[in-house]
Amino acid sequence: MKNLFIFVLLTCWLTACSGTTTDPEPVAARPSATPPPALATLTPDPNNPSAGSDISATSVRVLTVKREGGFAGITEEWIVYEDGGFADGDNTIYKSDPEAAAKLFDLLDQNNFTDLKKEYTDPNHCCDFFTYTYTLTDANGQHTVTFTEGLPNLPDALYDITDEIQVALFENPQE
Repeated sequence: MKNLFIFVLLTCWLTACSGTTTDPEPVAARPSATPPPALATLTPDPNNPSAGSDISATSVRVLTVKREGGFAGITEEWIVYEDGGFADGDNTIYKSDPEAAAKLFDLLDQNNFTDLKKEYTDPNHCCDFFTYTYTLTDANGQHTVTFTEGLPNLPDALYDITDEIQVALFENPQE
C-alpha cells in the first residue's frame, strides 16, 4: 500500500512538471490575493461609471487584471477603476482607496504600459507559475500585456505594476 501511495505521488509530481502544457488564457499579477470579506460591497449606481458593464463607453480608465495557473490551477479576475472602485470576477463592486488607484494608474503611465510588448510567455516554463494578463481600457482603446511570472528578463515595470495592484485592491480597503 505504501508503494502504491509513493507511485501515485511520484506520477502526479512528474506529470505536473513534464513540460507539456496547454496555452493558458491571459492572466495578471505576482502575489496571490482575494478580496477580504471586510470590504464594503457597493450597490451599483447607474450614475457611477464604475458600475457600468460597458467600460469602453466611459472616459474613466479601467484596468482588467487576470491571474491563472499556479499549483492549484486557479483563475481570478478583477476590474480596477480609476476612481478607486473595483469588481471581482462575480461583478461584485467594492470600494478601495482612490489615492491607491490613482497611484496605480500613474504607475501605468510612468512605465509606458501601452509600449510594453503584448506577450512575455514561454510554453516550456514550468506549469506551477502564474500567468497574468493586464488590459488597460481608455478613450484610446485597449492594450493587453500577458506575462508568466518567473521568466528571465521580464521588464521590472510588470513587477512594479503587479505590486501596486496588490496595494490598490487589498491593502487599502475603504468602508
